[in-house]
Amino acid sequence: MDDKITDLGIASSPKTPPMSQEETSLLGTDKLEIESGQNNDDAEDELCSLVFSQSISDDNNMVAVGDGNWTLELPFLVQFELERFNMRKDLDFNVRLKMIVDANRGKPSFMRELISFIYKEKETQSKAPYDDFLKVCSNNGSPVDEADSCLFHFNAKLTEKGIELLPPDPAGIMTRRIHRKFGSHRFLDLRCEEKCTSSLPVLKKHLKNHLRNNKIVLSGRQYGILYSNPSEKTVIFRLFAESGIGIEKCDEISAAQVAAYCIPTTLNQGLSLTKYMKRMKLSFTTTIPSFTLKMGMLEEIPDIKAIGNENNIMTDGCGLISRGALSEVYSHYTYNQDRRNISIGKTIPVYSAKVSCPFSSFQARIGGIKGMFVVDDSLDGIKVQYRPSQLKYDVPMTKRVMSSEDGDDVLHNTIDVKEWDKPPPSAHLNQNIIQLLEETGVPKEYFLDLAEKEIGELRSLREDRELLMQTYKARKYLRQSHGLFENEDVLMRMLHAGVPLDEPVMISKTNDFVNEQLKRYREKSKFPVSESRYLRMLPDHTGLLESNEVFVAIGDEGAQYEVERAGQVVAMRLPSYFQSDMRKFKVISKTDLMLRCPVKGGFFSGVRAALILSTKGTKSQAETMSGGDFDGDKAWCCWNEIIVKSVQVRPEENTEYLQPSDPFKERPMAFADPAEWTNLIINYTMRHRNDKNNLGKLVNTLQVIRDSQRFGYNEVNNVARKAFIQVDNPHISQWTDADDKKYRGISRPHWLNSVRTGCTYQSNRVLGELNDMLNETGNKVICVHDIEPEMNIHIRERIERACKKDIKEVEMIREDMRTRLASFNEAMKEKINSSCREDENFSIQTTQRLCKQYRLEIEEIYEIDELSKVFAILYEQTYFKSRERMSRWNKKPYIFAWGVAQDHLTRIIADGDAKKCGVGIAPTIARGDEHIIFGKKR
Repeated sequence: MDDKITDLGIASSPKTPPMSQEETSLLGTDKLEIESGQNNDDAEDELCSLVFSQSISDDNNMVAVGDGNWTLELPFLVQFELERFNMRKDLDFNVRLKMIVDANRGKPSFMRELISFIYKEKETQSKAPYDDFLKVCSNNGSPVDEADSCLFHFNAKLTEKGIELLPPDPAGIMTRRIHRKFGSHRFLDLRCEEKCTSSLPVLKKHLKNHLRNNKIVLSGRQYGILYSNPSEKTVIFRLFAESGIGIEKCDEISAAQVAAYCIPTTLNQGLSLTKYMKRMKLSFTTTIPSFTLKMGMLEEIPDIKAIGNENNIMTDGCGLISRGALSEVYSHYTYNQDRRNISIGKTIPVYSAKVSCPFSSFQARIGGIKGMFVVDDSLDGIKVQYRPSQLKYDVPMTKRVMSSEDGDDVLHNTIDVKEWDKPPPSAHLNQNIIQLLEETGVPKEYFLDLAEKEIGELRSLREDRELLMQTYKARKYLRQSHGLFENEDVLMRMLHAGVPLDEPVMISKTNDFVNEQLKRYREKSKFPVSESRYLRMLPDHTGLLESNEVFVAIGDEGAQYEVERAGQVVAMRLPSYFQSDMRKFKVISKTDLMLRCPVKGGFFSGVRAALILSTKGTKSQAETMSGGDFDGDKAWCCWNEIIVKSVQVRPEENTEYLQPSDPFKERPMAFADPAEWTNLIINYTMRHRNDKNNLGKLVNTLQVIRDSQRFGYNEVNNVARKAFIQVDNPHISQWTDADDKKYRGISRPHWLNSVRTGCTYQSNRVLGELNDMLNETGNKVICVHDIEPEMNIHIRERIERACKKDIKEVEMIREDMRTRLASFNEAMKEKINSSCREDENFSIQTTQRLCKQYRLEIEEIYEIDELSKVFAILYEQTYFKSRERMSRWNKKPYIFAWGVAQDHLTRIIADGDAKKCGVGIAPTIARGDEHIIFGKKR
């Protein structure tokens, strides 16, 4: 591997970006301060400013590292957990912690031992939930508290009782761009409960008690606000640690200075608050870093514009990349991904930097550039071309003012890959698509026949193991080039290992999967359509396609032949609001395009998966689909014969409107004024906290009046237009008091799953009849399967061998496992009953956490070579309890054994089948299923 490969997220990176003289001058000082005596809590604006003060001045409530408190020299992760458990003032605990520190100082497992000690003392468990993660970090020597690690996300919650620190969350393969520059340990997400953000005064009231000398101090650090992410139910403030524990004096930097570095103020002067909030979001995008560009590799090319109207951009959001540059991007991407996998202990994919890139386009960020890049083989060398429509803010490279220090800037010059355009699986319908298809002419019978076919397949899953595996894999996972699957998925592991279909937990898991599919059909109408795909929309920069033509690349030879033979496709972007958003296009093949122009036609031969739209006409075809563009938008594309023939295209709606006023659009961002800086961001956040609520009201109302016979075409279009405007203008509510009065008491169709109260009517539209069909026949799909007559023979044989060796030991283990099963069941009841969140997801997460805890406890007591025997006995004890529970009480079996020991149990069963058949196979994968998992033929 070339030494120049940027090992982002793994290798070292600058601790603190240098500030230019111009930026220092703009900010006024290197360290922004607020006088410690200043305290005007009663003044609304002043309090708002003090909530997230940018000051880095000394704080009497922050203990200096050198004041004799030895714990402040510990790693930040340990500091965070000490603060979270409120254990700093426990003198007895600190004495014992000091002994652990002295005994383990200098060891690779130093941090892991400290965290385990804290959890053993506070949680009565010997290991933290993220202990496996820490173990990998210890083995790899990965530092948690440095910019190059990005190993943990730190979170806190603002409740009516105060700020509550949440357990550290291990990071995944993809990390935030800004975290790779400054280190994830310097960021903290403060999630505000809905009750605390009902109004601006309420927010200030709950934050007031946490001010310390006009600053928020958590876990020994002073935090300043950097950005916010308001949403429907949760407002999130993204905080940056300006100073405190684990931060050297030379690394102290204010949140405003960080922002000024991310979006260079000298190159983007006059940045408004609205633009700042939109642009700063790019720095928090989760990506995998790839190739770092050098000067001359990046160049700007003009956007293609509509003839006669330069305001209509036909290539909005999409640039080009040479084959050589694409290979570099993919090589560095796979290298960094593999290194990241190693650092966090994930299974390493079989990637190689020498393999050519199997994809032709990807979504990425490069400094202030956002959007798609598609390969064009006519470009030579290492070349990346972006368009003005992709540039959201300038960095030194795009302004061509790079210095020697700017050359290796990992945040501004690296191509950060968000997503590759892989060959997609078959797509599905949803309520939005079905309503528009019905309105544009698709017969009701098509949908009813499709639903009946899908319900019939669900009935067959319990008897056909191969069909169950194929269906489960298709519905749960996107096709991946190496056939990887999640090890944590119990049903997938059981299927791979050849566990019989009549095993109790297998029955339960299969029923859960069938129920999940029925729920998707009943609540979302997500019926799969084999002749459809979700495809990324890309513009035809060659100009070969006419305005009514498209090129469709599927990435599957069979499907490619089918779509080209169909000759036409219908496409729509989701969500869609108008009937005219459903478009119909003529499909042009690669052969025809090569005949039109052999040179330009070569571009289409290199495209693996995309919907290429024409750049001719008066308006971008992507924009005609509910205002889409080419920066990453996908379209539902279908070539089903019945749908294509039935759809009647409606004239395009006039979606032009007078831009609503934005109170923040002309407000300059106060980089040099920390008080005003904080005030602006908080007010912007609170103004936008109900963005999704406003859009949700309009979309739900649109669903209802589309179904109802009371409202005409104009009424539907009026609400659709408001929803369309709301998307681009979230701060200006299009839902008026008149709308609320008009639609509040409207009767809703019985199929609308969001209906809780109020009047409903029996809908005779397609969605209503689908709902009736599922309610009538869906319950017949769920049936109790006969349980296997006896326990799995391979597990039974494993226990019998242990009994012959030492029957007393087996009886002791049996008693231990029965005790643990009973303890697990009691713990589950207690956790669920003590929480108000008795939803399905919470139950699953609780089960997983408890199973992991019991697994760690068992591994501590028994030797490694005994675990296979111990877990076989655990399965035995759980199995008999499950049989009784299912047959006597008609309830679900106990998942405990599979949740704790799925890897050992699948190994025992799969290896047992292999010995019986006389074949050697990889543990937990049955030989007969290789063609399903890896696409091999028998």
